[in-house]
Amino acid sequence: MSQCANNQNVGLFNSVFWTFVAATLVVGNICGAFVINKVNASTFFLIATSVCLASVFVYIPLATPKKADTDTYKCAEPEGNQVSETWKLAKSTRMMVFMPLLAQSGVIMAFRSALLMQLFAFTMDKTAMTPSTQNSQILLACLGLGFGQVAGTLINGQLRDKIGTRQVVYVNMLQHVCAYVLILRYLSVASFSLTFAL
Repeated sequence: MSQCANNQNVGLFNSVFWTFVAATLVVGNICGAFVINKVNASTFFLIATSVCLASVFVYIPLATPKKADTDTYKCAEPEGNQVSETWKLAKSTRMMVFMPLLAQSGVIMAFRSALLMQLFAFTMDKTAMTPSTQNSQILLACLGLGFGQVAGTLINGQLRDKIGTRQVVYVNMLQHVCAYVLILRYLSVASFSLTFAL
C-alpha cells in the first residue's frame, strides 16, 4: 500500500484493505449460521479451516502494484536495530497520545474474541432452542459487528484523508465510548434478542 498511496489518499487505501478484512466477519458469520445447523461442530470447523487454507491461493495471482504518480506515502526507515527503535517510539511523547486508543483496541479485541459470544449464549433462553440453533443465532448476531467494522473502516479512512490522523484518534475514542455504552445497555437488559444484539 505504501507504494501505491500518497499522503492525500493513504486513509482510503487503508480503509479498503481493512474493509476486506472486516468483510470476513460478515461472510463467515452468514455461512457459519447456515452450515452449523446442517453439520456437527467438528465438521463445521474442518470446513472453516479448509476455506481459510483455500483463501491463501487468492494471493498467488496478485499483480505487482503500480507506483503512485505523485509523492508516495513514506514511512521513516529506522536506523539500527528495529526492535530498539520500536521501543523508543513506544516510549516517546508523540506515541503516548495513541496509547489509550491502542489499549482500548486491545480490550475490545479481547472482549470480542473471548466474551461476546459467551455473553450472547448466557443471555439466551436455552429451553426454547437447540444448541445448533443457539450457535446459529449467535453467528447471525455477530453480523452487526461485521457490518459495523466494514462501515467504520470506510468512514474512518475517509475521515483520515479529510481531517487528519490526530482528529480521527478522537473520533475513534468517541466510537469506543459508544461501544461501551451499547454493551452496558445490553447487559442491563440481559435477555438475548437477535434484533437488539445486532
